[in-house]
Amino acid sequence: MVNIIFSLLIIIAIIFGILSNNLDIINDVILEAPKDSFTMMINIGVMIVLWSGILEVARRAGILEFISRILKKILLPLFPNTSDKAMEFISSNVAANMLGLGSCATPLGIKAMEELQKENENKTRATKKMITLLILNTSGLTLIPETILSLRKMYDAKITVEVIPYVMLCSIVTSFLAIFLDYLFRRRIK
Repeated sequence: MVNIIFSLLIIIAIIFGILSNNLDIINDVILEAPKDSFTMMINIGVMIVLWSGILEVARRAGILEFISRILKKILLPLFPNTSDKAMEFISSNVAANMLGLGSCATPLGIKAMEELQKENENKTRATKKMITLLILNTSGLTLIPETILSLRKMYDAKITVEVIPYVMLCSIVTSFLAIFLDYLFRRRIK
């Protein structure tokens, strides 16, 4: 479905460009888009490698484990009667997301889902704990928005670090709102 939507958008843009006599602009965009995409991919890839290395250093130094232990106590009411192994993956996933390491947090989230699936009696339906983890990941609680900072730096934004408090505030509000709504739906669906 998304392929159809994007195809229609491209076709409409080309038709509009032809009708408005802007074929030179369309041609420039078509020729520059791959170069810009490749440059962005390289810059974000380098940033992911850098932050993955920092995460590995933090993991070996015990920082991630320390944050994970603190988060485990906070997250326990959201995930009652969950195995220690699953809670370890869940708290590590949330810790990595909080540090802005979304791409590094993904494998931890997948491992957490696999552990939650082992506890699932009906393998064809997601459990409430699985839905809560998905909501927590989707809401994106982030304290250090490194992807946003690197993109702003890449595109020569005048102000880069000043956005951090706003991103933090937005991510905290959306995460708490998502958890609250999850709680309301859980109570209603029982």
